[in-house]
Amino acid sequence: MKLKNIHFVLLFVPMIISAQFVDDFSNGNFTEDPPWVGDHELFVVDNGMLRLFDDDAGMAWLSTESQIIINTQWDFWVRMAFTPSDNNHSRVYLASNEADLSGPLDGYFIQVGKTGGDMKRLFFYRQQGEETVLLMTGSMNLASGTNNILRIRVIRDGVGNWAFYADPSGGNMFLPQGSVFDNIITGTSWFGVRCTYTASNSRRFYFDDFRVGDILPEDPPQVERIIVDSPTSLDVVFNRVVNTESATQISNYFVDRGVGHPLIASKDPDFPNVVRLLFVEAFELNQLYHIEISGVQSVDGQEMAPYLGYFVYYASNRFDVVFNEIMANSRPVVGLPPHDWVELYNTTDIPINLEGWTLKHGTTIREIPEAVILPAGYLVLTTEEALPFLAHYGNIAAIPGLSANAFTIGGTLLVLRDQLGEMVSYVRYSDRWYRDQAKSVGGWSLEKIDPYNFCQGAENWRASNDVRGGSPGITNSIRAGNPNTVRPDLVRAGVLDSVTVMLHFSEPMEEDLLRDTSLYSIDHHAGNPIDAIPVFPEFSSVQLTLGQSLQPNIIYELTVSDLLVDCAGNTIRNNTTRLAVPGSAVPDDIVINEILFNPPEGGARYVELYNRSAMTVDLFDLLLASFDTLTHSLITVRYVSEESYLLFPGDYLLLTNDTAAVSKTFPFGKTERFWELQGMPRMTNADGVVVLATRGHVIIDKVVYNERMHLPFFANNKGVALERIHPDRRSADESSWHSAASAVGYGTPGYRNSQYNSQHETVFANLHLEPKIFSPDGSGIDDVLHIYYQLEEPGFVANVRIFDQRGREVKTLASGVLLSTSGAFSWDGSTNAGEKASIGIYAVYVELFNVKGRVERHRLAAVLAGRL
Repeated sequence: MKLKNIHFVLLFVPMIISAQFVDDFSNGNFTEDPPWVGDHELFVVDNGMLRLFDDDAGMAWLSTESQIIINTQWDFWVRMAFTPSDNNHSRVYLASNEADLSGPLDGYFIQVGKTGGDMKRLFFYRQQGEETVLLMTGSMNLASGTNNILRIRVIRDGVGNWAFYADPSGGNMFLPQGSVFDNIITGTSWFGVRCTYTASNSRRFYFDDFRVGDILPEDPPQVERIIVDSPTSLDVVFNRVVNTESATQISNYFVDRGVGHPLIASKDPDFPNVVRLLFVEAFELNQLYHIEISGVQSVDGQEMAPYLGYFVYYASNRFDVVFNEIMANSRPVVGLPPHDWVELYNTTDIPINLEGWTLKHGTTIREIPEAVILPAGYLVLTTEEALPFLAHYGNIAAIPGLSANAFTIGGTLLVLRDQLGEMVSYVRYSDRWYRDQAKSVGGWSLEKIDPYNFCQGAENWRASNDVRGGSPGITNSIRAGNPNTVRPDLVRAGVLDSVTVMLHFSEPMEEDLLRDTSLYSIDHHAGNPIDAIPVFPEFSSVQLTLGQSLQPNIIYELTVSDLLVDCAGNTIRNNTTRLAVPGSAVPDDIVINEILFNPPEGGARYVELYNRSAMTVDLFDLLLASFDTLTHSLITVRYVSEESYLLFPGDYLLLTNDTAAVSKTFPFGKTERFWELQGMPRMTNADGVVVLATRGHVIIDKVVYNERMHLPFFANNKGVALERIHPDRRSADESSWHSAASAVGYGTPGYRNSQYNSQHETVFANLHLEPKIFSPDGSGIDDVLHIYYQLEEPGFVANVRIFDQRGREVKTLASGVLLSTSGAFSWDGSTNAGEKASIGIYAVYVELFNVKGRVERHRLAAVLAGRL
């Protein structure tokens, strides 16, 4: 019995193979699996498709064995990259008793197109010998273009009823083309294609996805999507062509929230799988609705299963969807696939379809495909290549054309816009936001701390703590409440011309308020501006157009109203800034005032500028560079600013490529006077040349520095800045420079140098105490003894010690401290042991010395008093 079963299977398999076939040419040839015969030399397999590949006009054919014609379904894909005619058309032989399709035969074929503007249809023929009979002309003129891509389906039942379908886009949305009865020929041996062509079209025929086999039952229609067209209309998109009678029954559709059945249900004449519903009751904006659909049938009579879906008549608001996580450097791999991506977060309580929205990265704009992001849900955007590797991480969408390096490692601007072009969200990220050097090298994402803190940048982002390197599609590993409570400041103003001013704020501001010209006023009778244009996308700047020109040699004050608020609603704090028409700098107007060329660990090099002139200078016109002493030319040029930046008389400005690092290592620096460059000129830890010049390479100041300019008794000058003793001293004179004092942390970035010494004033060295009688009892009155000093010149080092009446040392206040030219030490009455000193008279002993060998010793008396 088992043997009989085995024999039956072995005999049956060859019948199946010879009776039906499938060929998508994925094996790269047409000579096997299945083998085709005919004009082999005139066809190739190109990119997984069968393609005609001739050089001259002619006729070419291929055929393969096929013995099925009763209860059969034929499917195939055709591309003709030309407009078909009698001289240029394709035939697909569904049945033939001969392999050679160029001669007499008995069979059936479909021809795509003939000569004539209305003849670009499907034509179905019966051929007997050399005679052909037209049996059916298709209903649609579906091949009238110059690049026609069709998917065709033919079905014949057991008695000879033929039905023809086609999708003019090459997809699977088959539209009826016609039907006919013919049962003259009931057998076949071959299936094949035949091309008739002129020389110009000899390589423009393509075929693919052949299937000949049993009739496959179609699934009932399903709703693919609901599209809101207007406040009163919807498009219901089915996955199949639907029957007109059932699709237009209004009772088959129902919407909740009092909307009810549609007034009209009509099929779209251009898209027979789409039904448009028109309602009397309008939909509320950004409100979730549910729709029930049932009873709709396909053209072959199959009825859909009841459907319950939702839709929203949606109009975007700013920050409905925000950037929430950025993987800009996925290598080296930590635990996630080596592909870059960005994650979005839906801050609303409704689902949002992002189809037609755009993502801008840098200057490139890409359109987002259909992708729904649920309330408080996530959507990861990535490349088409990365989609298979990231698909199981949740809601993922591949953006067509998005390159693998779209998200710049160092940082760039990302902007999300809705389908109308309105900005929804943005982020200008930087790799400095990681706040973790080890993670910033790659494999880790940047995560947003609080997705509802919409506008803050670095303060609301940092490296992921997820052990995989990121958290795509789920809650961020560092998520926490982090509201923006910082009040914004008006930082500065730039002057583009005498009637155009640019204001810069410390953070993004409320856009509509920035447009209100009444919220700005300028003194000296300049009044209010006549126009105000916020700068997209952060809105941390606004361009003002003035009603009258600014006058030279006047420094104006501009005031903004305290009604201005930032993106989070915080009111403005500092609301004034200066304006002036800038002049052109000449040599020595702006000087290099301080240089840190050997930064401390975790720090950054900097160069400080000082405006010693009587006019305002626009730093847009200047550059910082190094200098080639052989060619006498500027090298490693860095423009100070790509926008107007006014440096007023007596102002300092610190230039660095990392303001955060300078702030961290010099906590007393004036950060409001820090300006970050994209990079610093070439500077070494030992020596170099720093040049300030105009954009026309006119040198304004040049400093040749070397480490020998520091105090010689420094064992290590790492982290010690060189300060100019006075702005009027010559840059080229090494005696004009001195190491910054240890009392100020070895640098004074953004403010007056610790070694400043006026060459125009006579200053006598002196020390004095205040108060001479002090009582450290916590009363707030004379609790601390201050030892003030003022020196004739910089470079002194101090030892300061306190002795009691018996000559015993009680406290060491300073030991080998490099002094500035003026300053103070303080004693709170404590001893070296941390105890409170006894009431009595104390000697303050100050020893001063410098590298020139000068030594001074001072002894002063003080009284530590108290309550008895």
